[in-house]
Amino acid sequence: MLLSLRLTLDTLQDHHPVFSPFLTIALWVRIKQLSCYVDVPYSAEELSPLSLGGAYDIEAKTILSFGASGSVFHATHKMTQNRVAVKGFLCDYESRKAFRCELASLHILLGHPNVVNLIDAFDGKRIVLVMEVEKHGDLLSYLENHGPLTEDAAMHVMRQL
Repeated sequence: MLLSLRLTLDTLQDHHPVFSPFLTIALWVRIKQLSCYVDVPYSAEELSPLSLGGAYDIEAKTILSFGASGSVFHATHKMTQNRVAVKGFLCDYESRKAFRCELASLHILLGHPNVVNLIDAFDGKRIVLVMEVEKHGDLLSYLENHGPLTEDAAMHVMRQL
């Protein structure tokens, strides 16, 4: 899924079921799996400084996540020293056009509490997304570190999806 939904995992301990505002604000947002792919698994070295506008230092040894469309790496913005997440995609021509539409949606949703903020995007040999790093990581990491969710907490997470 292109839109990275931010789950409010830090509120699971004192959970109060609330209907996700994302569902009411952004019903029009088309969320779908794009046919972006990686022909071979790529490494941080393939995301050269030029592909990131020279603005970010990629930490090749720090893989945040690994998926079907590539790996997500930690990086640091050279001027601000802010840590970010960087993910690259290879897309065919039609998917690249759809990807740009999704990027426009992400820009519109900047600052929404349930959507991870897009910081930067580069469109070269690979489409590269630079996004904020979540303090809890993804849901799988949270479950691995904290164990299974209670039924109420699981319902809270499912409402956000």
